[in-house]
Amino acid sequence: MSNVLVVGDGPAAQCLVDRTRHHGFEGAVTVLGTGPATVVAAVDRERHRILAHANGAPTMYSYDTLVPAAKARPLIPGIRGLVGLERRLTGGVIAPGPAAGMVPLTGETSVVLGEGPLVVETAASLAARGVGVTPVRATPIPFGQGSGDLLGGILAGDTGPWTAIRSLVGRRPPADLERLLLP
Repeated sequence: MSNVLVVGDGPAAQCLVDRTRHHGFEGAVTVLGTGPATVVAAVDRERHRILAHANGAPTMYSYDTLVPAAKARPLIPGIRGLVGLERRLTGGVIAPGPAAGMVPLTGETSVVLGEGPLVVETAASLAARGVGVTPVRATPIPFGQGSGDLLGGILAGDTGPWTAIRSLVGRRPPADLERLLLP
């Protein structure tokens, strides 16, 4: 058996853990979050150990496979109107990030752009709060195909509040998507 240690607890780490179980991995999987309560202090690659401070107490974790999955930045698609002249997100556009730094969502409708677990989780969460959601992805594959157990479980729920699921293929967005994004 091998021991997998994942540093990070965001969408990439969650997806990795889901996929290891989906493919029948029976070894131990340890996930170290990267919030203020857990800080990785040192990595001893020769001995396959990590020193972390969990809630202020030093703790040693051993691993056979180390997976760094922390601090991923969201990729902002190159669609006109998302980013302003100063290379900052325009009003009404929010990129996912730590909950502590998030701007509260107050609208009744939303368009969620992107691929993967974060899009599905965001869309499902907004829909559960009564927000009309239009998820848009770049590839012409339905959200439920090839999603794994984690996303498949989210997608198996009632997606009735979602107003549509669209695919955005190629370099230019369709005219109706530009109309949705631009005033």
